[in-house]
Amino acid sequence: MNISFSALAACISFYSGLYCIYYYFAKSPAGWLLLVAIGCLVFAYWITPAAYEKHRGNYTATMRIGEFFWYPLITWWRVFIWPISLILKWIFD
Repeated sequence: MNISFSALAACISFYSGLYCIYYYFAKSPAGWLLLVAIGCLVFAYWITPAAYEKHRGNYTATMRIGEFFWYPLITWWRVFIWPISLILKWIFD
Protein backbone atom coordinates (compact mmCIF):
# COMPACT_ATOMS: atom_id res chain seq x y z
CA MET A 1 0.00 0.00 0.00
CA ASN A 2 1.34 3.41 -0.96
CA ILE A 3 0.78 6.18 1.55
CA SER A 4 -0.08 9.57 0.14
CA PHE A 5 1.63 12.29 2.12
CA SER A 6 -0.71 14.84 0.59
CA ALA A 7 -3.63 13.01 2.24
CA LEU A 8 -1.89 13.13 5.61
CA ALA A 9 -0.98 16.79 5.14
CA ALA A 10 -4.56 17.59 4.09
CA CYS A 11 -5.94 15.94 7.23
CA ILE A 12 -3.42 17.68 9.48
CA SER A 13 -4.01 21.10 7.94
CA PHE A 14 -7.81 20.70 7.85
CA TYR A 15 -8.06 19.70 11.49
CA SER A 16 -5.47 22.29 12.50
CA GLY A 17 -7.62 24.96 10.88
CA LEU A 18 -10.71 23.75 12.68
CA TYR A 19 -8.85 23.60 15.99
CA CYS A 20 -7.53 27.14 15.53
CA ILE A 21 -11.10 28.37 15.00
CA TYR A 22 -12.21 26.51 18.13
CA TYR A 23 -9.26 27.89 20.11
CA TYR A 24 -10.05 31.42 18.96
CA PHE A 25 -13.66 31.31 20.16
CA ALA A 26 -13.20 29.14 23.26
CA LYS A 27 -9.89 30.13 24.78
CA SER A 28 -8.01 33.06 23.27
CA PRO A 29 -9.38 35.72 20.91
CA ALA A 30 -6.10 36.40 19.11
CA GLY A 31 -6.78 37.58 15.57
CA TRP A 32 -3.83 35.76 14.06
CA LEU A 33 -5.48 32.43 14.98
CA LEU A 34 -8.20 33.08 12.42
CA LEU A 35 -5.58 33.90 9.79
CA VAL A 36 -3.74 30.65 10.56
CA ALA A 37 -7.05 28.77 10.42
CA ILE A 38 -7.95 30.22 7.04
CA GLY A 39 -4.46 29.47 5.76
CA CYS A 40 -4.66 25.86 6.93
CA LEU A 41 -8.08 25.33 5.39
CA VAL A 42 -7.03 26.87 2.08
CA PHE A 43 -3.87 24.74 2.07
CA ALA A 44 -5.94 21.58 2.71
CA TYR A 45 -8.20 22.49 -0.19
CA TRP A 46 -5.25 23.27 -2.42
CA ILE A 47 -3.40 19.97 -1.89
CA THR A 48 -6.48 17.75 -2.14
CA PRO A 49 -6.54 16.35 -5.68
CA ALA A 50 -9.70 16.56 -7.75
CA ALA A 51 -11.60 13.36 -8.56
CA TYR A 52 -10.40 13.30 -12.17
CA GLU A 53 -6.67 13.70 -11.44
CA LYS A 54 -4.32 10.81 -12.08
CA HIS A 55 -2.71 10.57 -8.64
CA ARG A 56 -6.07 10.57 -6.82
CA GLY A 57 -5.87 6.78 -6.36
CA ASN A 58 -3.14 6.88 -3.71
CA TYR A 59 -4.92 9.75 -1.96
CA THR A 60 -8.20 7.83 -1.78
CA ALA A 61 -6.47 4.62 -0.71
CA THR A 62 -4.71 6.45 2.11
CA MET A 63 -7.93 8.06 3.31
CA ARG A 64 -9.65 4.67 3.41
CA ILE A 65 -6.90 2.47 4.88
CA GLY A 66 -9.61 0.01 5.83
CA GLU A 67 -7.42 -3.06 5.58
CA PHE A 68 -5.42 -2.00 8.61
CA PHE A 69 -7.73 0.18 10.69
CA TRP A 70 -11.43 0.08 11.42
CA TYR A 71 -12.26 3.73 10.81
CA PRO A 72 -11.24 5.84 7.80
CA LEU A 73 -8.38 8.27 8.25
CA ILE A 74 -10.63 11.34 8.22
CA THR A 75 -12.20 10.26 11.53
CA TRP A 76 -8.90 10.36 13.41
CA TRP A 77 -9.35 13.98 14.45
CA ARG A 78 -7.62 13.57 17.81
CA VAL A 79 -4.42 12.43 16.13
CA PHE A 80 -4.47 15.31 13.66
CA ILE A 81 -5.14 18.09 16.19
CA TRP A 82 -2.32 16.89 18.42
CA PRO A 83 0.49 18.92 16.74
CA ILE A 84 -1.43 22.21 16.66
CA SER A 85 -2.75 21.77 20.19
CA LEU A 86 0.79 21.30 21.49
CA ILE A 87 1.99 24.37 19.59
CA LEU A 88 -0.86 26.53 20.87
CA LYS A 89 -0.39 25.25 24.40
CA TRP A 90 3.30 26.15 24.16
CA ILE A 91 2.50 29.65 22.84
CA PHE A 92 -0.35 30.58 25.20
CA ASP A 93 0.74 28.89 28.44
